[in-house]
Amino acid sequence: MVQAFKNAIRRRGERSREALLQRLESELDGIYDLIFQMCGDEAHSLLVLERVLRRSTSLSKRERYEKYLRLWALGITVDCLRRAYPRFLAERTEDQIVPLEFLNMEEKLVYFLHDRAQLSYEEIAAVTQIPVGRVGRSLTYAREKVAREKLGREWPEAVTLRERQTWNRALQDGPSIYLTAMEQARQHVSALPTRRFAEIDASVPTTS
Repeated sequence: MVQAFKNAIRRRGERSREALLQRLESELDGIYDLIFQMCGDEAHSLLVLERVLRRSTSLSKRERYEKYLRLWALGITVDCLRRAYPRFLAERTEDQIVPLEFLNMEEKLVYFLHDRAQLSYEEIAAVTQIPVGRVGRSLTYAREKVAREKLGREWPEAVTLRERQTWNRALQDGPSIYLTAMEQARQHVSALPTRRFAEIDASVPTTS
């Protein structure tokens, strides 16, 4: 009788994991795209995705995610990236090209989450666990670096960071030469080819 009860509990746990993974299925493309755009390597991206799925299933019993599934999953993804990305940079081979490597990790995360995943400042703050003001600062720095390094844009710098953050938040009311560069940086990351998990011929374990 005790064993039958344990088996019933195990089956219930398996059903819960399967239900979570089914709900996450609609988010996998966005999650995988974020991971891939951070490192640019498919094999490493799949390893990180596997960690995200394993952590999601282990946390699903304790966390309330029903109303905020996407943000909950992206928060786990960001945490896994923070653990994996520095090691990936240290161990990558010479032929592995990392997208936008001139951005630090926080700038890169904020840049992709805002200008590609279309999260608000407040949502990014919740996902990354950094203050909203720092989200704005990191996004400003990221766009400016991309505008200079990738797009060859220049502008006068006789303005404060606070002013530039305000212009970046609304993309209006600032000097046209600066706003044009920031808009082009926003469009640059939005236009990168999407990496969809559904298009990858690979098997990713989804249970521990």
